[in-house]
Amino acid sequence: MQNPLLALLLGVAVLSGCDNDHHDNPNATTRDHITFTTHAEKEVANDVVMVDVSIVRHGVDVPAMTKETNTDTAWAMNLAKQAKGVESKTTSFSTSGSYAGDGAPQTWDVSQSIHLESQDPQVLSDLLGQLQEKAQIGNISYGISAGAMEAAKAEMTTNAMTKFREQAQKVAGDMGYSQYEVVTLSIQSPDDTMQPAPMMKSRGDYKGDKASVPAAAAPEFKAGNPVLEGGKEKLQMNIQAEIELSDK
Repeated sequence: MQNPLLALLLGVAVLSGCDNDHHDNPNATTRDHITFTTHAEKEVANDVVMVDVSIVRHGVDVPAMTKETNTDTAWAMNLAKQAKGVESKTTSFSTSGSYAGDGAPQTWDVSQSIHLESQDPQVLSDLLGQLQEKAQIGNISYGISAGAMEAAKAEMTTNAMTKFREQAQKVAGDMGYSQYEVVTLSIQSPDDTMQPAPMMKSRGDYKGDKASVPAAAAPEFKAGNPVLEGGKEKLQMNIQAEIELSDK
């Protein structure tokens, strides 16, 4: 049977040996892991205007209203194609009816929607002024073109990485270490963080690279035409990192 006192003494010796290994090797590298986040921000002008217009006809003669709607849609699309720098496409077409009651005939609504996009608010405003003759203006929203978004992301990436290196070095120094190594690093771009809003959207699929209209050349909207002003949007890029600290 093993002596309990002998077993206890052996255990103390093992623990003492582990502690001596650390003290006997002063050059042994000690390491700690730190996780932190850095970010960069930039205000970017919304340089794309998006407008939905609808051609709606109300009455009882559906075939006649459908024909008139199609004719007016063709007229609107022709105007849009003549407007320089305007992207246009037809979207939804619908026919819906409602009963008035008391033996009155059923009435119908026939509608066709058109989506318009442009980086020139003055040209688009003039077009909408013409379209109001036969169409109704619906939702107006603003976004950032692909070219402007990529330029902003490149600048923010540079700034965010600079901040990351500065913070990593500061953390290492504050904790008494001389160096650090990156364990993991992830970048969250504005495309990941932006949530579309009814009046402000990110449009990464718009291929135009035209610069925003300078303040000195602000458009002069004609009376009766809608005023289109997209303003600016604040974008943010985040860097989530884990670093390993070491003495050398």
